[in-house]
Amino acid sequence: MIIMIFLIITLTTTLTYSAVTFNGVTSATNTTSATGTSSTSTNSSSVTSHPHPPVLDGFSQTQYGGKSCGDTLTTSKPDDVLVMIVGQENAGPIVGVTDTAGLSWQHRASSAYNYTATQADTLDEWYAISASPLTGDNITATFANSGSIGCSVLGVTGANFASPFDPSVACPARTAVPQAAESSATTNSGTATICTSNPDDLLISSTWIRGGGDGATPANFTVIAGGGDLSFNEAYRQVSISQASLPLTWAFGGDSWAIIGDAITADGP
Repeated sequence: MIIMIFLIITLTTTLTYSAVTFNGVTSATNTTSATGTSSTSTNSSSVTSHPHPPVLDGFSQTQYGGKSCGDTLTTSKPDDVLVMIVGQENAGPIVGVTDTAGLSWQHRASSAYNYTATQADTLDEWYAISASPLTGDNITATFANSGSIGCSVLGVTGANFASPFDPSVACPARTAVPQAAESSATTNSGTATICTSNPDDLLISSTWIRGGGDGATPANFTVIAGGGDLSFNEAYRQVSISQASLPLTWAFGGDSWAIIGDAITADGP
């Protein structure tokens, strides 16, 4: 609402201007007077604050064989959301995620394919909250058996610390985040479709491909890292509006695969 008041008087010449911004409300006072006819006006306008999408605050990726996979992460901001993505072939189920900072890691999503009588290839997402910046935090995912393993961990600042992931309110079936997709059959691309209900999210997507070969990331996403023997890839995208049935399509040389898509929501204004 804009309120404007004009007062006509006769004064000696003066000129003043002041502006104050507080809690998203800007008040401006502009006073002009001169000998003869003068005017004084006061304008008050309300501006709605809009949070910025979360941003990356550190990243690490590792690929090797064995029963565990570790990344060392350094961040610069407090109240970060940490997301670890772990892919494995022939290493069996994941036992858990630990780190030297003593954070509490929670499992968020999983995708499994290439089933055998005893195991399957998997791609998993884990997360933790760090109240303080981290320096050389060693984050390790441990598996039941030895195999080929890839893992990455990223720090995200500017997220909603209490509830970091988009709630996907009123989204269609099989689109609420986190969303996983997989194929044991050989294909040249894979897609996971996501829906979000909050604006200003940081979208993240990862893929674990059985064979080697880099490919194309989802449209308008920025690749963080990729490649390697099993083509373990991760990418992100900042958005300012909610997303309705957004396809996260990865293209590659042709093999079996798994994909996870998620959305980290912004802190409030």
